Amino acid sequence: MKNKLNILVLLLVIQYAKVVITAPLQDELPPECKTLNFETVESYPDVIEVNDKQFVIQGQIQHGATSRVFHAFEQHDNSPKRCMAIKVIDLDKIEHNLKNQATNEAKILGELNSKNVERVPKLFEIEQHPTKKTISMVMELAHHDLFDEITPNMGRGKHEWVRNTLKEILQAIHPLHQNGIVHGDLKPENMAYFRSPRTLNTPSKDDPLILKVIDFGGVIKNEELPKACEEIVTGTVMYMSPEQVAWCAAREDEEFMSRRKHFPLSKKSDVWSIGIILYQMLFGHSPYSWITKKYEHLDEIERGEKTDIELRQTIFDGKNPIEFDENYKDLAILDIRCLNRNPDKRPEIEQILEEMEKLESKVEDLEKKIEGLEKMEEKINQMEEEKGRKEEKLEEENNKKEEEKKILQEEQEQQQMAAKQQFLAAQTNWQQYLKNLNFGGFNNGYFPLVKLQIIKQGGQNVYGQNVNRGTNNMPHVMNIFPPKMITQKQKVFPKMQIITLPDLLINLKNVHGVGK
Repeated sequence: MKNKLNILVLLLVIQYAKVVITAPLQDELPPECKTLNFETVESYPDVIEVNDKQFVIQGQIQHGATSRVFHAFEQHDNSPKRCMAIKVIDLDKIEHNLKNQATNEAKILGELNSKNVERVPKLFEIEQHPTKKTISMVMELAHHDLFDEITPNMGRGKHEWVRNTLKEILQAIHPLHQNGIVHGDLKPENMAYFRSPRTLNTPSKDDPLILKVIDFGGVIKNEELPKACEEIVTGTVMYMSPEQVAWCAAREDEEFMSRRKHFPLSKKSDVWSIGIILYQMLFGHSPYSWITKKYEHLDEIERGEKTDIELRQTIFDGKNPIEFDENYKDLAILDIRCLNRNPDKRPEIEQILEEMEKLESKVEDLEKKIEGLEKMEEKINQMEEEKGRKEEKLEEENNKKEEEKKILQEEQEQQQMAAKQQFLAAQTNWQQYLKNLNFGGFNNGYFPLVKLQIIKQGGQNVYGQNVNRGTNNMPHVMNIFPPKMITQKQKVFPKMQIITLPDLLINLKNVHGVGK
């Protein structure tokens, strides 16, 4: 019980030390050192010492069958100096005949650094620890790998992105082939983007990203290729060429051994791997995805074993050829050449780069033509829009005129109707008024139809003959107008007397009692 308590206290002290020591340093890390995604692991060392220099570990970035990669920074005066990656290779986990490859990785990476090859990580420290049986390499820290770059973009029809990414991959591999090196394990996880500092030894989060090749565990030099036939070459089956699958087979398998003699391992094997990556970027999946789907219902171990066996056989015998669809015609044609089963018919990296330059030139010309057509189309659309606006404005003006004309016509019709109604109303009122006189009509003696004779006496009117014989209520001769003084107008016409309507009405009222 006491021992368990002591262990618990010790664990708490260690955890407290981690928080107290590393937390302030974490806060002081540059922004670009805080963007990495760490793997979830049970434990990792707090500090790793390489060549008597201490590096504080922030987390585990990646792991393989024989190695682990940690995110670390160099401690200097209690403050972080540089963010970096430390790869620790466990020699005890490597087969005896492959230990040369483990030491070979550090050796080749050092040689490439000495030649100032830009497309490989910078190597700061390297140490082979005899007692721990490990090899530790301190390198520059990657921003993210190619897998993270292509996964969200592949198969989405992004032509320009595919061309640019393929060009970056080719430019990263080309220096290796120029230096007589076959990588042997090219895949998206073994290429990563690094900050390219504008100022020496002072990387910044604003520096441009550059793609570099990482993990040189399976590299082989050209002069060592003949001897490689006697060794088991490593690699990732999904990205292996047919000849590389043969080289990775068991030694007692005569069929595979025979193929080794006919198709030796070469730089063209890397070209095949690039073809597989290009296929994924174009179509969004591996050309062998049907195999992985076939066993996805199995548990992880069994699925891995069955998938590996069928992949090797499928790649080796070629009985299920890789299928291409009609998209990306130029790039698909290039990919078909990269995935030719005969390595002699595959293009070299330099040839692909030249073809990419031609393709880019062709695309640029096409884009210029498209741009010209788009501008022309835009201009035509603007003209059509302007024409449409003018026609719309003209139509609005015509509609407005028609509306005004219609309103005016309606007003005129209303005025005519009102005048007509007013006239009819006046006529009706006048007829009603005359009817109300009730004197038997117009020809009742008051308004004779014969010529009126006027006696010389002023105002004495005499009807010579009354044509209304049937009228009994009126005398034939009657003086209805009392004598008046002769007016000025009467002097001009002494035989005529002007009869006005008011006078008539007044006399009718006074004499006959009309209106009383």
